[in-house]
Amino acid sequence: DFLAGNESVPKHLRDKIARSFGKHKDNFELHSTMAAALRANVTFEEFSTEIKSRPNGKSGGISGFTINMLKALPIEAQASIFDVMNDLWKLRADESVIPESWFHRWICTVPKVKGACDIKQIRPISLYEVLRKIWTSMINKRISAVWEQLGTLHASQHAYRLGMGTDTELIQIINVIE
Repeated sequence: DFLAGNESVPKHLRDKIARSFGKHKDNFELHSTMAAALRANVTFEEFSTEIKSRPNGKSGGISGFTINMLKALPIEAQASIFDVMNDLWKLRADESVIPESWFHRWICTVPKVKGACDIKQIRPISLYEVLRKIWTSMINKRISAVWEQLGTLHASQHAYRLGMGTDTELIQIINVIE
């Protein structure tokens, strides 16, 4: 297990990652490349780029802090937030330093059709803290980059891949049917 003894990654995450590597347990290149990607320092440039890439007007999590608020902060304030977040990332083996609000989400309902009140026309959404979304997105991009770089995922895997999704998979299915 490439994460064995690596206390910088919380145990619950080490367990999930270890299970996901069942098919690739002997792939040293995958293990070492992924470990290096997850150990690498997060940069302010990554953080800033991720903030800028987020669409405006989205709801915040339980705290009510939104992406618009984060974008409106002076760069010095964003840098201070980044420093705190980076310190938390470096201490991630200690789950007690993870912000309590990151363990929760706010579940709301939104109408599928404007003004709908019928339960069949309403769908649930989960609202997460904006800083959690920013940080996890940066880490997810690192993981995805390793998968793509090493060709780990099967060519028919469309979920969780840049430029792919249910729409591209449906095109494949339609082509097979035709």
